[in-house]
Amino acid sequence: MRILLVEDDMDYAVVVQGYLRRITAEVTVQHVTSLAAATALAVAEHFDVGVLDLNLPDSQGTATVTALATAAPHLPLVVLTGEIASDTDLQALEAGAQEYLAKNELGVVPLRRAIRYARERHRLTRALAQANQLNRLVLDHMPTNIKLLDAEGRVQFINPAGLAALGLSDPSAVLGHPWLQLWAPSAEPAIRALLEQARAGQPSTTEAFLAHAGAAQHCAPRWWHITVLPLPPNNASSARYLVVTQDFTARHFHEKHLYQAQQTALLKHIAAGVAHNFNNLLTVVQGYSEMMLRTLPEEDARQRRRATDIRQAAIRGRQLVEHLLAYSHFAELSPRIIDLNAFLEQEVKLLESTLNPLASLGFEPSPEPLQVYADPWLLSSTLLTFVLNANEAMPEGGTVTLSVSRVTLDATFLNQPAADRLVGDVEAVLSTGSPVPLVRISVRDTGPGMDAATLANIFTPFFTTKPADKGTGLGLATAAAQVERMGGFIGVTSQPGTGAQFDVYLPLAPAQPVP
Repeated sequence: MRILLVEDDMDYAVVVQGYLRRITAEVTVQHVTSLAAATALAVAEHFDVGVLDLNLPDSQGTATVTALATAAPHLPLVVLTGEIASDTDLQALEAGAQEYLAKNELGVVPLRRAIRYARERHRLTRALAQANQLNRLVLDHMPTNIKLLDAEGRVQFINPAGLAALGLSDPSAVLGHPWLQLWAPSAEPAIRALLEQARAGQPSTTEAFLAHAGAAQHCAPRWWHITVLPLPPNNASSARYLVVTQDFTARHFHEKHLYQAQQTALLKHIAAGVAHNFNNLLTVVQGYSEMMLRTLPEEDARQRRRATDIRQAAIRGRQLVEHLLAYSHFAELSPRIIDLNAFLEQEVKLLESTLNPLASLGFEPSPEPLQVYADPWLLSSTLLTFVLNANEAMPEGGTVTLSVSRVTLDATFLNQPAADRLVGDVEAVLSTGSPVPLVRISVRDTGPGMDAATLANIFTPFFTTKPADKGTGLGLATAAAQVERMGGFIGVTSQPGTGAQFDVYLPLAPAQPVP
């Protein structure tokens, strides 16, 4: 064992060294008389323990301990002094020493005990500091939001992820503030219920769509998994509750998208089978109705009218079959490079004739040339569906605007989508790991808009808000399938009274057409 003895009284130092050498057979004592010499040795060489006098020629009192503990934090310290003030021992320990021994208590046994205690306390203190450092490192880098609250629900600690969720970087903006005030008023009932249950001594958990307080983008409603755990009383800390918060908005969206994709795949399979068999039956019905019309005499108006009705019903049925076939992807694609400004300008001229006289159609071209590699018929059919729906939503007139622009999106768009509803394999389009340049073709109207229930179902096959004889419920479902087939996805933004906007996102055309 190597011991550093720091004592300026030479006679007393001899006595101390004698005791130290009797502690164990293998003891080496290095004696110095000043703080400067002790600091230099402690930094340059290894010692198992330091025995230190408080009052030295170049340092007095607990400042001596602070200086040596700061310069050599790896060295356990035993303070050895003749001061008898009642609080000197506590001051020495607070300054960085691990044990305190009065000079009038000097002896082999007290010294052995003091050195053993000092080394063990130093080891435990270092281990605790390393554990705290590791815990802090984990808290600082984990994506989960962590907070500690006092008995009144005020924030005592928040990790960087928690600050980032609030759009903050300075903890002082949060510390000491009630956790409840960090949430929007609409979230107050859910947050208050969590706190009340935790105050009753029970862990509380919820999953809810809640918003933080404020008006910035980070305060938009998100899906949160929140757990509040009561902590046992601790005199060393005012923390009484641990709050663990996870944003699972992206996961919620992905799960919902996966379910919709599975449902859509099943419906497409069913639609393909129904369309095939139904088309065979309708061929027979239409054929016999036309045969009847050819053979019935002109004067038999009643029978001819019935045959005509049968023929018209068969034709309408075959149109439905065409929708089913389009929805189930049986048609072959004929993609080519499309100059969108020119293509959409021509489309507007054709679409204008589909509007009622009280509605108008406008076009906002892109300021730069934009091209996509897509099937012109699919794209035209998709836009026609959106424009016809907008027209039917405005029987008393309004404005439909077609626009095209370039946007760059990455995977963060999944966490903070700019639309109320996304349809298509958005994740696949944006999963490259880098920003993806896309073309956005928008169709917006000034109609009555849609409520949340309608918006959630508009792409569901056979769902329609139109009378039974005016809609099949396959138009938007087919449009979504067509856009996904072209490698894109659809975003819809609408609220009651604000109209609706359908955005078609398609990849920019590559330098060379892909066969």
